Amino acid sequence: MTCPHCGVENPEGGLYCNRCAASLVHVEAPPVASGKPQTSGLAGVAFALSLLGFCTCGLAWAPGFVLGIAATVQAFRNPMRFDKTLAIGSLVIMVAGILVCYPIVMNAHKTPPVITCINNVKQLAVSMAQYEADYDDHLPPKENWSEELHPYLRNDQALHCPSGDIGVDYYALNAHLDRRKYGDMWAPAATVQFFDARVGLNAFGGQNIVVYRHGEKTMATIGFADGHVKALTESDITSRSNITFYPQDIRFKPAPPQPTAAHAKP
Repeated sequence: MTCPHCGVENPEGGLYCNRCAASLVHVEAPPVASGKPQTSGLAGVAFALSLLGFCTCGLAWAPGFVLGIAATVQAFRNPMRFDKTLAIGSLVIMVAGILVCYPIVMNAHKTPPVITCINNVKQLAVSMAQYEADYDDHLPPKENWSEELHPYLRNDQALHCPSGDIGVDYYALNAHLDRRKYGDMWAPAATVQFFDARVGLNAFGGQNIVVYRHGEKTMATIGFADGHVKALTESDITSRSNITFYPQDIRFKPAPPQPTAAHAKP
């Protein structure tokens, strides 16, 4: 047996060269894989989960991401056996899906400003009713109404519109309700009590200072004397016959009671 290193002939069956002690055992190289690399099962599952994530609001992306990384590592370690295209593609799909869907999901959980605004005005209406019950059925003076209602509010945020600038955009009191009584109003459900304005704290006035901050600057939050609140457009306020800024609007004057049969003249 000829030594591959020094060329000396050695007896057959020897393990080492008698001259240079080099190994005479011939180690064959492992067979090289032939053909196109195959797609691993991990990559296939990861790709399926990446697509399924769009139907499950991203729930399938967590296990899919783990399997995608494992498939990618497997493909890089055995490039001749496994194809890494599908593994990397699944990771790209999941990352893109997270970047696109995450802001949408987060915004869906946010309360729209107009809803918060309506809740604020409802809180003002409840506080106003509590104040009236404590002060001989009279509403507060218009000059400092927000300070008078302050002890009845859960927090100061109820005075500020979430769509406006802090320190400027607050709600205003209908000036015609200054020290009035709910019992004297002819139509509380139609009488404006609070509305969006841009005058600061203790703002009061009428329709001329209403500010439209919601719905692309086309709607204002209006609270009525009976406690209900709506977001209305300018045309709603000016054209609808069931809205008024006057507590004793002639349009809503109650009809005089009709005499009963017992009191009718003979």
